[in-house]
Amino acid sequence: MKQVTINDIAKLAGVAKSTVSRFLNGGSVGQATREKIERVIQETNYEPNQFAQSLKSKQTKMIGVIVPRLDSYAASRTMMGIDERMTERGYQMLVVNTAQQTEREIEQLYNLAKQKVAGIIWLGTTVTERHLQAIQDIQIPVLLIGQEHEHVHSLVYPDFDAAYASESSSWIGDIATSSMWASRSTTSPSVKRDVTVSYALSTRQGRM
Repeated sequence: MKQVTINDIAKLAGVAKSTVSRFLNGGSVGQATREKIERVIQETNYEPNQFAQSLKSKQTKMIGVIVPRLDSYAASRTMMGIDERMTERGYQMLVVNTAQQTEREIEQLYNLAKQKVAGIIWLGTTVTERHLQAIQDIQIPVLLIGQEHEHVHSLVYPDFDAAYASESSSWIGDIATSSMWASRSTTSPSVKRDVTVSYALSTRQGRM
């Protein structure tokens, strides 16, 4: 079976290839044109080439997650929540382990940037000047979880609640994901401190 291309979509929809490309990349397209393209895509089961799109936009649908260790229960639960919410948004999670080594943390910030990730969630243990320099160099939104720093978007919660919060991985993922998107839309670092059991439970009850 012949693979449907962007040229095919353009011909069937009666629009220019550039219009389809703009639509696929989230650009501005008129409502009537948008509906025609969407209808053709649905009828042909067209699936955009994500790799090609990422090359063109110079960014992938990937979020890098830097963790200090893979055998941490709290970290694994948090990653499960993040992955669940990222998947809902059409993103994938790329996890890298630093084995609690500062050098590897800094190295992975640069490595993830080279892989064109859309953002980085960093479960950090400490923040040094070299970390800050790396974050400034890569020019990619970075969300720091578990620590607080005035120059980095941060998501923190009290130690007392941490063990309980780890049980609520999906809500942690909700907040981390929302904070990630907030950090992508502003250059002013912010700190969110209300990731507690009461917050997680109230969020959960609000959805029931």
